[in-house]
Amino acid sequence: MKKYFILLISILLILAFSMVISADEMTLDESTGDSEDFSLSIDLGSDSIYSDDLVSVGGNLDVKGTVDGDVIGIGALVYINGHITGDLVLIGSSGEIDSNTVVDGEFITLGSFIDMDENVELSGPVTHVNLGPFQKFFGLKYKPSAIQKSYAAGSLISSIAKFIAIFLLGSLVLLLFKKFKRIEETIVLNPLRAFLIGLLAEILIIPAILVLTISIIGIPFIPVFILIIFIGVFIGSVILIHMLGSFIFNEFKKNGLHFTMNLLLGLLILSLFPLLSKIGMWFSIDWLSNLFGIISFIQWYIIITYAFGVMVLTRFGTRIYNPRLQITSDSSD
Repeated sequence: MKKYFILLISILLILAFSMVISADEMTLDESTGDSEDFSLSIDLGSDSIYSDDLVSVGGNLDVKGTVDGDVIGIGALVYINGHITGDLVLIGSSGEIDSNTVVDGEFITLGSFIDMDENVELSGPVTHVNLGPFQKFFGLKYKPSAIQKSYAAGSLISSIAKFIAIFLLGSLVLLLFKKFKRIEETIVLNPLRAFLIGLLAEILIIPAILVLTISIIGIPFIPVFILIIFIGVFIGSVILIHMLGSFIFNEFKKNGLHFTMNLLLGLLILSLFPLLSKIGMWFSIDWLSNLFGIISFIQWYIIITYAFGVMVLTRFGTRIYNPRLQITSDSSD
């Protein structure tokens, strides 16, 4: 089984590497005919008219002219200051949408950090999916601006509000999701397998979104797909945070506490590094902000990966996964 898993990972990495090499940088300074382009980086000049869809994956998406079609950025650095007659879809991207931008179709952002001018004209419906504490996982190229660094009080209030929201939603998950013990037992029995399955699932997210994007009719299903992933990862993460709090209490011989106490302690422990990173940002201590920002990202990445993997292994908590005993219980708690 392990050799097939390693072989599958190797094939996926080779395919991903091939996609990066084959995707080139495209500069469009003239009017272009009908032909869909799928490129790493795109630069459309201010006097240019492009008559089809533009798709950029992991590169620069610089559109200052007119696009008679859809513009799609996935993991891209974005600057838009032109006219888009179709939809504008930004997934895991960051950048700026400037004042001269006009979007006739739908505007969709998923897990993206976009600085948008107030004069931007959006004629169609707007869909914005914020992934909360997992947002930076999808927008890794994001860097806070000087303006964002300046409002320390507002940022602190926002962080406290997010902490309370996550605690309340997490408590609701543990209260309603009666099968969370199955997930806890599965991750105890299969820690390495859960992490590797989560890693594989993360690798497959972008290809899955690409398939939906390229199929055109799949674009409306992208928000649903992302929402399902987010719900699964959030539930798994809440259960892992609960396990962390329970483990720490047990080490201090505090057993049998209410699940909300375990969740609260786990959240407090995981909030230490983000708090230290924010303190470094507020006081302009770059090394402190960067150091604890990296540690914070690593801790959340590990939790998200484990959460992803264990939710796949348990099929959203419908079974306890134990390959040795072949346990796939649908009734035990």
